[in-house]
Amino acid sequence: MLRRRKPGGGGGRGLFGRKAPDRPARSISPMLLQAHRLFSWRQYLPAADLYERLAEGALTREPARAPHLFLQSGRARIAGGQIEHGMGQIRRGLEMLLTQQRYTELQRVAWRVEQGLANNGLEQQAEQIRNWLAGLEPTETVIDWRTAPTVAPARIRLPLSCSSCGGVVDPTEVEWVDTITAECSYCGSLLRGEEV
Repeated sequence: MLRRRKPGGGGGRGLFGRKAPDRPARSISPMLLQAHRLFSWRQYLPAADLYERLAEGALTREPARAPHLFLQSGRARIAGGQIEHGMGQIRRGLEMLLTQQRYTELQRVAWRVEQGLANNGLEQQAEQIRNWLAGLEPTETVIDWRTAPTVAPARIRLPLSCSSCGGVVDPTEVEWVDTITAECSYCGSLLRGEEV
């Protein structure tokens, strides 16, 4: 027998009395689990193929997930030696964040990508990202795309990987639901942090 939920019940309250989001349990795609496994095993190109298929599927089902799946496909392709193909996937992910008007997230992610490329000796590719950012019009949230995003000091430690899908959790790229809870960029599961 189904029980009717009381109004306002479930989900609990977050900090400062803010209602935490009500979320049904998410079923995690076996393909996403396999992609993360392959990436962690350094099987980069098979992982990239799966991330790309997941991203293409997310375009219609969950457009908010697609940019990070394209970005991860790009990272995997670059790690597997397919630099130009990987850069195409990264540009696609960044352009989707721009189209979805997720400007603050775009600034954080683009700078992280640019730094990652430069740190791995791909200065020409890092320069491509810098030039692309420099050509963007200012927005209400990002006045100058050429400046590094400000990051608040970390007072909350998130898990290193999502317990649902196994994806790597980057505190600078996740969407924060409240002051101690973030959303996995790949599967949307909630990630609870701990105070440092």
